[in-house]
Amino acid sequence: MTRTPEEKEALDAALGMGLRARDAEMTGLALDKGADPDFFVREAAGRNGVDIALYRKALEKGADAGQMLYSGVRHNDMAVVKLAVEQGGAALDLNLTPPDTPRAFALSEWAYNNYDANIFAYLVKKGMDIDMPGTEGYTALLHAVEDMRVSRIDELLALGADPMKKNDRGEFALRQAETLRRGSGNNFDINRNGIVKRMLKNISDVGAEPRPAPASNGFNDVATRETIDVKKPLTLKKKPEEGGAGFKL
Repeated sequence: MTRTPEEKEALDAALGMGLRARDAEMTGLALDKGADPDFFVREAAGRNGVDIALYRKALEKGADAGQMLYSGVRHNDMAVVKLAVEQGGAALDLNLTPPDTPRAFALSEWAYNNYDANIFAYLVKKGMDIDMPGTEGYTALLHAVEDMRVSRIDELLALGADPMKKNDRGEFALRQAETLRRGSGNNFDINRNGIVKRMLKNISDVGAEPRPAPASNGFNDVATRETIDVKKPLTLKKKPEEGGAGFKL
């Protein structure tokens, strides 16, 4: 059944009334009758006491799992985040514009801006690229260094963040950690050497230098020690016999 715009508006209003009254039955009925499931996600965001079953019902009714994921991240709601990923199938390489925001955010950037250590670790475990570039190519680790958040740096390094990943200006976390100065005696400055040392452990070792390729002999074959010196005269080991008429055989 197709609802008219007026009917949809009335059902959305009923859904909002149910949420405000913390009436799960009323909210669920509104979803069943055709209220916008994405409207539910927006209105339920950040409200205490919203039954996770209602989020599940919203997914069944076609709610955008990606926006549900961003909503869960925004409000540090692990249950909603897990539901969006595990049952909604939300992708982890998203770049979405959440409600009431002026621009799109990469998921890793959004998760950093609304940081919860457990949620960030969960998303990485499920497949989010911890070095996913956000605005101007910034990674979460580079943000954490420039924000001088020591514990967050440690948490991101423990999850495998790459200190050599560059932003659009060529800046990277290791170099920023070495050179960034904002006064002395702050927690970052005190822990600088330890931070750099932990970053070094996340950088791949430099392998052995590749051996140079053998020189070519000009005939697409590799020259060897057995290559004949064409300038050296040949020496016969056996004296040739003379035949008739003075010819040498």
